[in-house]
Amino acid sequence: MRDPERFLMPLVARGLLTVEKLRAMTRRSTLDALHYETLRLLAALYARKKPAVLAGFFFPVELLHSHGMTPMFGEFLASALASTGLEKSALTAVDGEGFPVESCSFHRAAMAAFLKGYLPSLDAVAATTHLCDTQCKALEELAARLGIPFIVLDVPQEDTPEARIYVARQIEGMDGVLSTLSGKRPSRTDWERVFACSNEARDAMLRLNALRAAAPAGVCGKDVSTALIQAQLMLGLPQLPPLLERLAEEIRSASPPANSANGGFRLVWLLTFPYFKGNFVPFMERTLNLWPVLDELTHVFWDPLDLERPYESLAVKVLRNPGLGPVDRRVQMVERMVRAAKPDGVIHFSHWGCRQGQGGVRAVAELLDRLGVPFLDLDGDCIDSRSYAEGPTRTRLEGFVELLRTRAGTHRKTSASRDGLFAGIDIGSMTAKAVVVDPQGRMVAHLMSATGASARRAAASLERFLHEVSERYGPVRRSVATGYGRKVVDFADEQVTEITCHARGMWHLFPDVRTIIDIGGQDTKAIAVNDKGEVENFLMNDKCAAGTGRFLELMARALEMDIEDLSALGARASRAVPISSVCSVFAESEVVSHIAEGHPVEAICRGICESVAERTAALLKKVGRRPVVAMTGGVAKNGGVVKALERRLAGRIATAPEPQIIGALGAALLARDGA
Repeated sequence: MRDPERFLMPLVARGLLTVEKLRAMTRRSTLDALHYETLRLLAALYARKKPAVLAGFFFPVELLHSHGMTPMFGEFLASALASTGLEKSALTAVDGEGFPVESCSFHRAAMAAFLKGYLPSLDAVAATTHLCDTQCKALEELAARLGIPFIVLDVPQEDTPEARIYVARQIEGMDGVLSTLSGKRPSRTDWERVFACSNEARDAMLRLNALRAAAPAGVCGKDVSTALIQAQLMLGLPQLPPLLERLAEEIRSASPPANSANGGFRLVWLLTFPYFKGNFVPFMERTLNLWPVLDELTHVFWDPLDLERPYESLAVKVLRNPGLGPVDRRVQMVERMVRAAKPDGVIHFSHWGCRQGQGGVRAVAELLDRLGVPFLDLDGDCIDSRSYAEGPTRTRLEGFVELLRTRAGTHRKTSASRDGLFAGIDIGSMTAKAVVVDPQGRMVAHLMSATGASARRAAASLERFLHEVSERYGPVRRSVATGYGRKVVDFADEQVTEITCHARGMWHLFPDVRTIIDIGGQDTKAIAVNDKGEVENFLMNDKCAAGTGRFLELMARALEMDIEDLSALGARASRAVPISSVCSVFAESEVVSHIAEGHPVEAICRGICESVAERTAALLKKVGRRPVVAMTGGVAKNGGVVKALERRLAGRIATAPEPQIIGALGAALLARDGA
């Protein structure tokens, strides 16, 4: 298989190149033309007509163009793999080589391409030390395995006169190395041509960003962002400035899609986008009407390049990156973008391997809170589709849309006249619930049963229940479905996330509630609400079962007792044996060890409850806890966890008699409100 696989990537590159050329000829779209030019550079790597360099995204590409070389960013190569679905087998290969899976998949993919035989013959590999440690280390390892020069630009953390001199001298030295590899030393004419093209492109990008910041929802989205990210590979090439000018004209004359003209939301997007095949962005844009108008990676932060000082000029460009140095620099950039675009909300896609990006989330969230701009921290992987959890991702996005609609005043309005009954159906990971209310919001009937192996069968069972209620009490006029299984409830009139439904249901019972904890079978949510029961902010922890109902079930099984007994013992224990593992599997092993060491069972039970409380309190701190605090979900019936959390918060927690049906109750009330 190895020899055929060697030809797979060049065939893909040339195939995509042909497709994009046909597209550009028939549709005459500038976005297609820009994508075509990027693919042309990718195909040129395999053609071997010029010396080829694989570089990191932050490397000053003008230096390579001045030598007439063919550059390619490793991150672009990773995106090409992901967009064609080739990343799965490639990343599986690199995982088997011992590369840490928690490191950035953009750079693991470059090594994976080598291991699978996808890489062309390269003359050098170039990297910078700033912003991304994985980039530098992965490219250094790649160069060593290929036996070719590794060119690294060491970038200090602060932009000082000394740092500029230090970086400029390195770039001057690299100029000599590249001259040896390319067989030519750039003349003043070469520098003049490359810098002029780069500066023209920079000015065009500034104008484009101003247009994007003012554009209505639907005119600009991920496709425009991606084109401008790709454009940074071509800074210094003559074909780029006219393409960017054409794109600006297209944006000026564009009209938003019909579905976005009324009800679309404009976003600022932070960090980068997902590129794997089948990612969520089309659903986000076309179905949810969430459109990124500006993004972090296309923000123009550098000054025009100075022909009289080429090395220092490139050094200044590298050092001006807002992600370099204190996080305040990045926060200031985000504030400038938000003030320019005046977006409806901001989404930060926290790419799992990016420590630099994730490390700034808290500071960015605090800024947006001060500015009064809704913020969603959406985590996932940009390249590795094996890590994609479609359900939780869509729930977060849908919950964010519901929050934006509430703020915009486009949420459902309470009708002046309502009659009949209203139903809420909540299909959770462990239990399925239905609640029926009358026009006054009083509960008429409810049912709770195990979801089992089929959410559809659970939904069908609840539908039969609603028919029985209709025969006995009168017709159900309207219904709303919620929970992770809401999509299979095809008889419901509307689908709403459990985030909004739990907020509505708990506020109905406790009008003074301002913070809600929902601990269900597979996730934990912290929800901040206003004095109308509307969601103001929310956070979810669904990456691991630790701290959820499933976790407590596993611990009860390890202790060979019912979960009710674990709750009772944990509530009355005078001390706790700490459970330090953050993984359910390891925590189970830790419990077994505590039993073998002879620790009292009740102390272990309390330690388990304290472990859940600790994780939940951390989530509450991030969302911004305000009294009154209430708790919903099945774990709210666990007295040991509730008491442990009350000790952590130093205050009482409100709970309902039937906390598991709060989501269904909220859904029923929303069905009534929207009737």
